Amino acid sequence: MENTMTSSNRVLLFVAFLIGVGLSVLQSTAAELPGRTETIETRGGWEISVSPYYGFVTGIKGNLATARAGPVSVDLTPLEFIKNIREIVDALDHAVIGAFEVRKGRFAAAFDLYSISVTGGRDLRGIFFSSASLSQELTVATGLGSYRLFSNGRAHIDGLAGARLWNTKFEFALTPGALARGRTFRDGRTWVDPVIGLSGRFDITDRFYAKGQGIIGGLASSDVTWDASATIGFEVIEEIDLYAGFRSMGVDFNDNGFVFDMNYYGPIIGGVLKF
Repeated sequence: MENTMTSSNRVLLFVAFLIGVGLSVLQSTAAELPGRTETIETRGGWEISVSPYYGFVTGIKGNLATARAGPVSVDLTPLEFIKNIREIVDALDHAVIGAFEVRKGRFAAAFDLYSISVTGGRDLRGIFFSSASLSQELTVATGLGSYRLFSNGRAHIDGLAGARLWNTKFEFALTPGALARGRTFRDGRTWVDPVIGLSGRFDITDRFYAKGQGIIGGLASSDVTWDASATIGFEVIEEIDLYAGFRSMGVDFNDNGFVFDMNYYGPIIGGVLKF
């Protein structure tokens, strides 16, 4: 546990450092620039933005363990993800990824969902078991409230607070052969952690902008959970933006032999619809 907490503290300090330095530079730079006054608002002053499905080329690194199986190390880089995209798509059962935000004035509420399910298997051709399969379901749902701490029309900084839910399930199945019956092993956990953080945006030109967000939490269920992203966006038209960048999210969870110490990271690309 001592090593785990040391690792958790390093992650917390690193994310806090990035947020603090990046947004301090953003605020000092923005204060010297003329502001933009135009905003996109619905009737009654409400602003709504939806990113219905964004691409996350996910590298995975960490350790997994269940009550019945020892720890397994996972290390898949984003480049390996791309090289094996055909096999990954074949193994994919479902993927639901998206985000939206509702804002009025300085206050806003946002929700982000990342949910995937994959199943893989191989033929064993043995007299005891003929094949084996492994499936995993992962859902990460985050709800945040935000308050605009700073804005000059060209840049803004928001304070964030909310909760993140993690739900993961594993199932390992052995199909019977000639001399044995089939076996199935299942394990999984669901937990929720409070999170806090900051987000910011800086308009580089009238159409290009930079955005960053970082949240950190844990201690309630996991040792630490975090999520940090940085993107460059382009306003195609007033109602549609495109963006690309990098995201890293992870968690360090341990409960009675069940270990889920994972970092999901890699490039992201997507679009935003504004109403």
